[in-house]
Amino acid sequence: MKRGLLALLGLAVPSAWVLHVNHDISQGKTISETDLYFLSHLPLRKFSRVVGFVNETQFPSGIQNRLIKTFASLYGINLEECERDWQQYTSMQEFFTRALKAGARPIDHQAALVSPADGVVLQCGVVGQEGELCIKGVPYDEREFVQEDASIPAPLQRGTQRLFCIIYLAPGDYHRFHSPATWRLCSYTHISGHLYSVHPLAVKWLTGLFCLNERVVLKGKWQFGKFIYAPVGATNVGSMAFVFDKKLHTNIQEDDVLLTGSKVTKNLDCPVTFLPGDELGTFRMGSSVVLIFDAPKSLEFCVSPHQKVRMGQPLVSWGKAGNGPFARWRRALGF
Repeated sequence: MKRGLLALLGLAVPSAWVLHVNHDISQGKTISETDLYFLSHLPLRKFSRVVGFVNETQFPSGIQNRLIKTFASLYGINLEECERDWQQYTSMQEFFTRALKAGARPIDHQAALVSPADGVVLQCGVVGQEGELCIKGVPYDEREFVQEDASIPAPLQRGTQRLFCIIYLAPGDYHRFHSPATWRLCSYTHISGHLYSVHPLAVKWLTGLFCLNERVVLKGKWQFGKFIYAPVGATNVGSMAFVFDKKLHTNIQEDDVLLTGSKVTKNLDCPVTFLPGDELGTFRMGSSVVLIFDAPKSLEFCVSPHQKVRMGQPLVSWGKAGNGPFARWRRALGF
């Protein structure tokens, strides 16, 4: 009897707190100090690893096929796009990280920059002169997010601007992330942190969310200057894996003791060049990709917040000023 009451209490307290949080979010409120304390002490990293372990469990084929079919129906997943017969996947994790058939995500090579993943545009815009980004009305500092020295200004070339775009991947989205342009990866920084939800509603509720969560910041250059590509971890994301470094994994148990913001940087002796559409890595559940990049002022976003996008479709294109014959001639010559 006593155990039963304790079990009910164990379920009731977190459930009541979740309802309270959902009410605050629906009312447009931000997190309180009490809620932040409670949230920061939840074992979300361990819980996410457990979810990853469960997703990797191989059930009998009949049960596995039913799970995949139900999940696909719930999230509107087109099973015809899978690279192989969906009934051949031996676990949910294998299905989540599935490859797609050739041509399922055509790359628009006329665009200056394409979407790196399937998902929803959480926010896009111009980075302020002091490196500030505004996401869902919440201010962020670019240098804090990428863990650069705040005392060193990030210079812009003449006639350029710094843009940013955040793509949110839901659990039902295609889980691999790709290169959005031709660029060179020069270094990357693995920043430890929490695994809070990155759902669009949570972003407004939890101030500074993207600077609190674990992330891997890929730093490089493209034809217009600085290029930052940062996959961000989240609740239920077992881990992230990367094609250019098989040893790089996130949400490992050894990192649980590290403080939020602890980082390890690796400089590449030979920069790696990626082309539009090249695969960079995999989320083992949904999450977010943050892009920060320099661009001419003639480049414009052709998407808007809350818009659904698919990998390979244009994110940024040339405006009228950058689409004339003289401008195209300059780009063709590399000016």
